[in-house]
Parts: sequence; structure tokens; C-alpha cells
Amino acid sequence: MNLNVETENALEETILQLLHERAAGKTICPSEAARTVAGDGELSMDRAAIRRHMQRQS
Repeated sequence: MNLNVETENALEETILQLLHERAAGKTICPSEAARTVAGDGELSMDRAAIRRHMQRQS
């Protein structure tokens, strides 16, 4: 799935926000970010966007 830059950025920002809200050492499910950005069933998770974000953080 190819997402536009705006959607990719929204996913990345949402992932960071969700992780920030979690207790230390806790994780999130990528589908949480997708639902937050686009609502239930509206957006398939783009794993490539997540991987790019995580690689930039390494």
C-alpha cells in the first residue's frame, strides 16, 4: 500500500504519541495508530511507514 506523505507523517506522529502515553517498556499495536489516524477499518496498516520511522530512530 502506498500512502501519501501526509498520512505517513500522521501515522508516525500518532505512533510516537501512543508510545509516549504508555508506561515505560510497554508497546502498541500498529493497528492502534491506523485506527487513530483513519478510524476503524478505514486504513490498512502500512508496515513500511513504521519500519522507516523506526530505522530513523535507531
